[in-house]
Amino acid sequence: MKNPNGFGTVVHLSGNRRNPWAVRKTNGFNEKGYPIYINIGYTATKEEGLIMLAEYNKSPWDIEADKITLREKLSFQQSSLTTRLR
Repeated sequence: MKNPNGFGTVVHLSGNRRNPWAVRKTNGFNEKGYPIYINIGYTATKEEGLIMLAEYNKSPWDIEADKITLREKLSFQQSSLTTRLR
């Protein structure tokens, strides 16, 4: 079944992978007209990918939050702790 426009897609990645299905959404287009994708996640089955895509479209979460480092997290916690103590 076809997804609505702007909904996103679930694609199968090549090779022997644990989670071969990538869930992604178009974020725009570059100057040559090619789509720029943001990867939402990876799943073991296509059905799980479609569920993840539906949940993302219902209430989008911050994809960049997964890429935070431990140092950034600790500095954020330290700064919020010092502001509470003041």
